[in-house]
Amino acid sequence: MFSSEQYLALNKILNLCNKAIHGVSVSRAQAEEIINLTEDLNRSFSIGYSIDLSSNPEYEKQGLLCEWEHCIELMPLSKRLTKLSCRVFGHNCPGGAIKVSSCDKTISDIPKNRFAKNQ
Repeated sequence: MFSSEQYLALNKILNLCNKAIHGVSVSRAQAEEIINLTEDLNRSFSIGYSIDLSSNPEYEKQGLLCEWEHCIELMPLSKRLTKLSCRVFGHNCPGGAIKVSSCDKTISDIPKNRFAKNQ
């Protein structure tokens, strides 16, 4: 699932964070480098696979269908639809059953040219 560049970035992030958690002093420059590296790593994933599992308030500006489209592929996928299943992507919605029941999106809301290669 990870490219070699993603693996190296994740390894660097985890190593420095592990040191900081265990009391090793981390400089401001090191912390800023890790924050920037984390943001770059997160942007390196395809839509649906972001490691940021929080709600995305900018989803409409980014042309996404909902606030969890960026990470939906990482959510559990049941063999049958449940009250937690996203009606567009099938995976469990991070927003829970209340979000699913209030969401009016369906698979037909995905633009036909959305995944065209020349965008």
